[in-house]
Amino acid sequence: MEPQYKGYLMIIVAASLWGLSGTAAQDLFHSYGIQPVWLVEIRMFFSGIILLIGYHLFVPERDGKNPVRLVDILSMIIFGVIGLLGVQLAYFMTIDYSNAATATLLQYIAPFFIIVWFVLVGSKRIYAFEIISVLIAITGLFLLLSDGSLSGLKVSEMAVYWGIASALAAAFYTVYPYRLIGRFNPTLVTGLGMIFGSFILMPFYFPWDYSGFRVDTISILLILFIIVLGTALPFLLYIGSLRRVSASRASILSVFEPLSAVLATVLILGTKLGAFQIAGGLLIVVSTVIISVRSGIMRTA
Repeated sequence: MEPQYKGYLMIIVAASLWGLSGTAAQDLFHSYGIQPVWLVEIRMFFSGIILLIGYHLFVPERDGKNPVRLVDILSMIIFGVIGLLGVQLAYFMTIDYSNAATATLLQYIAPFFIIVWFVLVGSKRIYAFEIISVLIAITGLFLLLSDGSLSGLKVSEMAVYWGIASALAAAFYTVYPYRLIGRFNPTLVTGLGMIFGSFILMPFYFPWDYSGFRVDTISILLILFIIVLGTALPFLLYIGSLRRVSASRASILSVFEPLSAVLATVLILGTKLGAFQIAGGLLIVVSTVIISVRSGIMRTA
């Protein structure tokens, strides 16, 4: 297989697994009573360890040429706590208050916050296509959250708040680590960020304390799926794909994340979405792809 097509496949698999991890989390929250904070903690801690193992096994050139400074450690902690922990906790809380499809689509508006940030700091000008994309996304959000009804929201207000928080955190963790990734391998940065972020939660939830949760074979398999196949493997695949695929192509193929989340949530878990909600989701995806491709914004793993 040619490297370019191998890169396409890696992105499609990574994005699909990210989407499916949200569906698995929804089942754990709604059917097994597992708390989002506990799941985020063990997800980040163990996937961080897997990423660091993958870094040492598969990255031929180490980062020894760039000495680790105190500012680098502080930056990794900020990235792990505000970026990685923020986006995963807010995303899982959105799922807990609604469903994986809604949570994934709300998080998918992160590029618009990135555009706003760059405009506010004066590092870019805003273009007509970006204004049009924002209007399309706002229309999509209205349809997703209201199902076309003017009488009120079809999802809880807490889901909306957490969903917007997840998009803001996703915007932060996309923009913030560029200097770090310029000095160190992205797998190393992400793995350490995951572990640093998980440490913040350990005083509140011990990883081995699962009292109050319904634990059986299925729930254990779902947790393992989220850690290994829904987090660590997608990050490794996505980071590896960026050597083969352009940023614009990666942005387009990342639509498999909301697509897999919506399909799995509806077909496997039986979550019902109205016709206007589905249309709203499509508008969000289309507008986000347009602005990501034209502006060069993409997920930073």
